[in-house]
Amino acid sequence: MKKAITLLMAAIMLFATAALLTGCGSSNPLVGTWELTEGNWSDRMIFERNGNGRIEEWYHGELDWSGTFTWSSDNGSVTVVLEGNTMVFDYSISGRRLTFDDEVWTRR
Repeated sequence: MKKAITLLMAAIMLFATAALLTGCGSSNPLVGTWELTEGNWSDRMIFERNGNGRIEEWYHGELDWSGTFTWSSDNGSVTVVLEGNTMVFDYSISGRRLTFDDEVWTRR
């Protein structure tokens, strides 16, 4: 009986640890790929879960420029560090739409 209780407690602790490591649904809504298209230009921002990101600028379907950045967010504000420049934007997300800096991006 003592062995069964010990195994049960070990299983509960293992389950609790796994739940904590997976974040229990604490994923950031910015994570993913967002796109803004204007005429022949298309910009993509990729926010990765680890705080890294990439921005791509496409012209006529061909990659024209790309760069990497780091990011963090807090209370509807995102801080982006790109090429040594730190920028802070307020943002909002509604469905598949990300609005910041008066531009509306769509989740891909």
